[in-house]
Amino acid sequence: EGIMVIQQLEFKYANQKVYDLMGMPMDGQESIQLADYLYPKDMDLVLENYEKVIFGQEKVRCFSARAMKTDQSVIWINARFVPVTWSDAPAVMAFLSDITTRKMMEKDLQQAQRMEAIGALSGGIAHDFNNILTTIVGTAEVALMDLEEDAPEMKEFEQIRKSGYRARDLVRQILTISRENAQDVQPVYMISMIKEALKLLRSTLPKEIRIT
Repeated sequence: EGIMVIQQLEFKYANQKVYDLMGMPMDGQESIQLADYLYPKDMDLVLENYEKVIFGQEKVRCFSARAMKTDQSVIWINARFVPVTWSDAPAVMAFLSDITTRKMMEKDLQQAQRMEAIGALSGGIAHDFNNILTTIVGTAEVALMDLEEDAPEMKEFEQIRKSGYRARDLVRQILTISRENAQDVQPVYMISMIKEALKLLRSTLPKEIRIT
């Protein structure tokens, strides 16, 4: 652990681990002001814990906060403050541990949990939307069966059915992303697809170009 003594918001002592954690040079040029190493948004938290210990309100304060290294990079520190006497005056001894890796893992876990919740929500919406599409597509198909081939409404109902099919495919993709719908993997015979592609090429390319 890093061990330091803080008095009047200045470092009075720091072991080698503190220098390593904060990236502080050991040439006598480093700042001894506590505020210079506090992350701005966590400054009030650190000062509140410092004051409770230095003024004797509590004997031990444990908390986690962000700190600023000398290169301005941010790390997470787990701190434990206890009251001590330094040069016959009240001071705070701080025990510091770097928990940056743990915080990053917690953040990744929270992100994964959020994505899982989003997937579950999107899956539920997709199921409801699929029920609506079933009604729309089914109604369009029934109308197409009842209409004569030359009916003026035929084109409109055909467009409704095609749009419904496209929307249904989109719903399937959403369900796949949300892991609500397992996709069956089946072999595809490529020969027929290649033959169709070659026929298309032969019909569109100039006669000077021959495909064998």
